[in-house]
Amino acid sequence: MIIATPLTAEMEAWSRRHDELCAKFNARLEAMSDRQHKTFESRLRRMAKRQGLMLRRSRRRDGRALDYGAYWLIEPYLNMIKYPGEHGTDLCWIEYYLVGGDD
Repeated sequence: MIIATPLTAEMEAWSRRHDELCAKFNARLEAMSDRQHKTFESRLRRMAKRQGLMLRRSRRRDGRALDYGAYWLIEPYLNMIKYPGEHGTDLCWIEYYLVGGDD
């Protein structure tokens, strides 16, 4: 028998905050032109480099792949993913991590 534990108030607040940030980030990315997106990506590459990390973009060309269009922050000397995990994320979440968002 599986017993579902109710969400704590802290978990519910985090979930609401996450949903708000997702909506904000998606709107921001959709409003960018190709040139603005490239500039944003370049700025994040420089931010990552200053923190000893490397920004890597997925090389997938299949739009149905889980990691299509995804980005990762890599520890270059260890060749390990620092953030976010196996399937990557978009540039706004990378920026949020780099500027020290409230994890």
